[in-house]
Amino acid sequence: FCLSVGIFFLQYFSNAKPPIKNIIINTIKSPIIIAVFAGGIASALSVSFPAPIENFLSLVSKSASPIALFAVGMFMAGKRISSAKGKIFTLCLLNLLALPIITYGIGWIFGLTGVPLKVSFLEAAMPLAVTNFVIAQKYKLYEDVVASAIVISTIVSIITIGAGMLFIQS
Repeated sequence: FCLSVGIFFLQYFSNAKPPIKNIIINTIKSPIIIAVFAGGIASALSVSFPAPIENFLSLVSKSASPIALFAVGMFMAGKRISSAKGKIFTLCLLNLLALPIITYGIGWIFGLTGVPLKVSFLEAAMPLAVTNFVIAQKYKLYEDVVASAIVISTIVSIITIGAGMLFIQS
C-alpha cells in the first residue's frame, strides 16, 4: 500500500504533472505494484509452481537486490557524496533513528515484548533500501541524494543498529 501511494505521489509531483486519471492508471500498471499484488495473490491462494518456474523465480528474486546495489555503485562511481547534505542527513536521521524509535514505541504500546519487539525494531533500523534508488532513477528525482543516503545509511547503520540492540536488551 505504502509503495503504491509513494509511486502515485512521485508521479503527481513530477515535472510532467499528468492528469490524476493517468497517474492512477500508471500506478496500477507499474511493474513493482503488479509484482506485489501477484505475489500476494499467489501467496493467499497457496499457489505452487512447477519446479523450473519456482527455480527461475527464486533466482530472479535473489538477484534483485545485488543488481540494484550494483546500479547504485555504478551511479556513484567517480562521484562524490551529493552536495545536498541536509536532505541526506534528514533521510538518514528519519530512517536510522526516528523510524526505529517510533516502531519500538508503537510495539511497546500494543504489548509487543521479547523477540517480536526486537525483530520489529531491527527491521525498522535497517539502512535505506536500494528499491528507493531504483524508483528515484525511474522518475529522475533526487537520484544523487538517494544514492548518497543509501551509502551513508548503510555505513552508519552499523553503529545505530548495534547501539539500538544494546538499548533494547536492557
